[in-house]
Amino acid sequence: MPGWARTVAPGEESQIEVKFNTKGKRNRQTKRITVRTDDPNNERFVFTLTGNIFEPISIAPPSLSIRSKLGESVTKSIKITNNLDHPLTLGQIEYPDEDSRERVEFRLDKNIIQPNDFAEFTVISNGKKEGRLYKTFTVPTDEPKYKTLSIRVNVFVEGGKIEFPTALSFGRFLIGEEKTQTVQITNNMDHPVSFGEITFPDEKIRSVTTGNLDKKSLAVGESASLSVTLNPKETGALKGVLTIHTDDDKMPLISIRMNAQIDPAVGPNANSKTNSDR
Repeated sequence: MPGWARTVAPGEESQIEVKFNTKGKRNRQTKRITVRTDDPNNERFVFTLTGNIFEPISIAPPSLSIRSKLGESVTKSIKITNNLDHPLTLGQIEYPDEDSRERVEFRLDKNIIQPNDFAEFTVISNGKKEGRLYKTFTVPTDEPKYKTLSIRVNVFVEGGKIEFPTALSFGRFLIGEEKTQTVQITNNMDHPVSFGEITFPDEKIRSVTTGNLDKKSLAVGESASLSVTLNPKETGALKGVLTIHTDDDKMPLISIRMNAQIDPAVGPNANSKTNSDR
């Protein structure tokens, strides 16, 4: 079709041959073809072509994406529909490599699919290994024209990590008051984690803040409570960072931003409290 050109005399007819590549296309398709002419009254006209693409064997979805966290099992499904006029028999799923076999499991509800019926593959990502897996799995059939079917599976397992709040706000309170906030730290790694000392790199924060963990080590899935107490000596905005050292190579340091707004004390003893605190 591209580059097609032809002169048509008055009273003559001509034909345009159109080829449509159905690869990767499904269901109803619509295409428009524009023909330009040298007729000033009809400089161009448009043909609209529509049609349904018949799939003898359809796979839906054609590509399956699964996302999970380390240790989390996620299940999705794929339907294989038989649009042929005779039964279709499916064989056992074929894995591209051993890594795929260890991370993904397929379960088929039936091996023989009658015409206009479907079989369902249950696809299970066990979450045992972090990282991405993008593979094509094949299913043999007894249909000579379609000896194998391809199923694309994209798995991403998010690696484990230590969960903690990245910011800790004490809000507003009066100078001379003491305020404590408690947060949770959870070990979502696939191994135990131990904690070292709690530090405050900024001297201004270090002199008025204390931190305490109720557990020095966490098993997989276990949580610890971190209590942070602030006893400010000056009014104004207070900002800093709390850090906790760990024995984990991927996350050797936990950092939590801290902030507070310290207001002057009120009442008859306000000045004496503020001065004595300073």
